[in-house]
Amino acid sequence: MIWTGETHEMAATHCPKLGRPCPAALEMLQALSAAMTQAKPVTQDDFEMTGHSTLKACGAGCQARFVASHAQIRVFCDVSDSAEQKVLDQLADAMFSNDLIPSIARPSSDHLPCAVAQALPLQIATTRHIDTALRQPV
Repeated sequence: MIWTGETHEMAATHCPKLGRPCPAALEMLQALSAAMTQAKPVTQDDFEMTGHSTLKACGAGCQARFVASHAQIRVFCDVSDSAEQKVLDQLADAMFSNDLIPSIARPSSDHLPCAVAQALPLQIATTRHIDTALRQPV
């Protein structure tokens, strides 16, 4: 699912438990987008927030990890505490990027998120799409 909010372009994968994007993850993504937009004038460009939250959209609840910066925001659903952030980011890059991503080693199943959501500020999202379109053969 891809949509454009007031300040960010957002994308989310389906949760296998719900068969659709997790509404709790989408709410978290929108709240983080609003928080990062509000923080932009009073923070450095390299400002970053990270954390965990329990999402209860499916009744079972899952631990979600978020990483929010001015360049991008990501929510990783149902990941273990031992999951390496670098591996999670590589998986999200492979899912959401228009560029060719080098192959990555498959992490163990307890380190795979069941769903991922991402938000890019509109200026960055638009620049990425234009750059990709310009590289396409005619």
